Amino acid sequence: MTKSFGVTEWRDHLRILLKRAGAESRQIVFLFSDTQVADESFLEDINLLLNTGDIPNLYNAEDKSIILDEVRKIADKQGKKLGPGILAQYSFFIELVKQNLHVVLAMSPISNEFRERLRMFPSLINCCTLDWMTNWPEDMLRDVADNRLQDVDLSGGTGDKEESDKIKQLCIKMCMSFHTDALELSQLYFLNCKRRVYITSPSFLELLNSFKALYATCRDKIESQVGGYRGGLEKLASASQQVAELQEVQKVLEVQLKTKVAEVSALIETLEVEKAKTNEIKQVYFTLFYF
Repeated sequence: MTKSFGVTEWRDHLRILLKRAGAESRQIVFLFSDTQVADESFLEDINLLLNTGDIPNLYNAEDKSIILDEVRKIADKQGKKLGPGILAQYSFFIELVKQNLHVVLAMSPISNEFRERLRMFPSLINCCTLDWMTNWPEDMLRDVADNRLQDVDLSGGTGDKEESDKIKQLCIKMCMSFHTDALELSQLYFLNCKRRVYITSPSFLELLNSFKALYATCRDKIESQVGGYRGGLEKLASASQQVAELQEVQKVLEVQLKTKVAEVSALIETLEVEKAKTNEIKQVYFTLFYF
């Protein structure tokens, strides 16, 4: 159902529904919930459908003629003889609808609207079998949780299936504890305050979906942080390698430097000796020239 779904679209769907069940003799389940009641006339049509198997003035003359032609073919295949009148043929169409169409109504008893609708449309009770949804036992809660979480990897990225299954069982036990504790608290709240808080089976499914969504969010956040840390470690490793290479170059340069220092020291000593000799010769020439 879309936002623009109204009475016209509703009637179009009912035409297709009854045609498939009656004119095509196909077994169909029509599931309708109270969240889909965009107009109260929807329930009025369902009330008539449950009571009589028909909705008046649903088909025009042309569509009705096509349906009756199909109905006659079905009657011939089944070996049934229909009367010559249109009324007999249309009655067989309604009989086929009753045989093939199964209406399932999913309604919540929480609001006052449920009681008002039962008073306004009595076929919702008189022509229906009530199936009250009770709380799931622990075995069912465990099976449902295991099925919903079967595609979740809880190994923390290690790929260890045994570890993942072990953690998954602990998470299932935790979710079951949340659900059963909420049920007990709702009963205690009713005893103390005389007000109902409904903890239904879909609440448990929503809890599992919330757990999966929260786990996926946290996992993505941690994976992003791990990626950042890995990038930082790679840079540190690259820097350490460069430092080690520079240290090796430094050792080679230190050896070369010591060699150069020794050579320079020897050269300085040689220059000092030559300088002393030069001074002696200079002193001799200076004495001869002035004396």
